Amino acid sequence: TRLVRAGGARRLLEIGVFNGRHALELIEAAKEQHPADLVEYYGFDLFEALDEAWRSAEHSKMPLPQDQIQAMLNKSGAKIALYAGDTTKPLPAIAPQLPVMDFILIDGGHAPATIASDWNSVAPLIGPSTVVLFDDYWNDETAGCKTLIDGLDRQRYQVEHLLPVDRFLR
Repeated sequence: TRLVRAGGARRLLEIGVFNGRHALELIEAAKEQHPADLVEYYGFDLFEALDEAWRSAEHSKMPLPQDQIQAMLNKSGAKIALYAGDTTKPLPAIAPQLPVMDFILIDGGHAPATIASDWNSVAPLIGPSTVVLFDDYWNDETAGCKTLIDGLDRQRYQVEHLLPVDRFLR
């Protein structure tokens, strides 16, 4: 939330909504500087379609149902758009229709191919002052965003590691 406040963000995109808690925190932080009706939140998750096999393969947590999160977020007064599905499918289709974002949080599926797909889909939504935050920079290169982050062009992107850095134990 401090990054939302510091950047004056009002257009928020989150991949991996889970229980909606982070979404609400991001929205409330944006509302400190903008009227609620000018805050836009776009969230992507599998919601109730997440099954045990997918959860295990993506190292994900079971999210709440989409309608439950929609009802909770609607109370914020912000513009809310939730999209269900494996982000490798709806995100590339929907992203070209979205505005440039002020803040993007990538914390959905944790397979490197999923994270790379998410990044490729949101990269066109990055403007000069957009902050992109990846969660789960693990010391395990078979899951999490470490491989992608380590491979980002430092001439094009300013990369910082915020503390704490996650450690993944098997």
